[in-house]
Amino acid sequence: PIASASLRQWVDATLRGLGLQDAFDTTVSASDVDNSKPAPDLFLAAARRLGVAPQDCLAVEDTLAGVRSAKAADMFAIQLRAASTALPPLDEADLVLDSFADFDLSLLASVAREAQP
Repeated sequence: PIASASLRQWVDATLRGLGLQDAFDTTVSASDVDNSKPAPDLFLAAARRLGVAPQDCLAVEDTLAGVRSAKAADMFAIQLRAASTALPPLDEADLVLDSFADFDLSLLASVAREAQP
């Protein structure tokens, strides 16, 4: 899913512009929740829509507010530094990746399992 702090109109227009409007099971925007990031509302709404527990989710974020939002929702938070913000590694993130090329689903699954209590 997409959980964006942007308004619904912008999220939908961006996905259409990229030809990705049908690529995601659900999208949650700031228009859909009472509180945006760093509150957990966006991520909790996305998990609810998917019918999964938040602790069984992982979130990929490029901002401090996004990482904090994911952690507040009890999700595994991945900081992706390749985005335009390219923040220094955040202590709050469970895992920091420098590039989309660093995504390895088997590694992510292993790291996420190790992080669970």
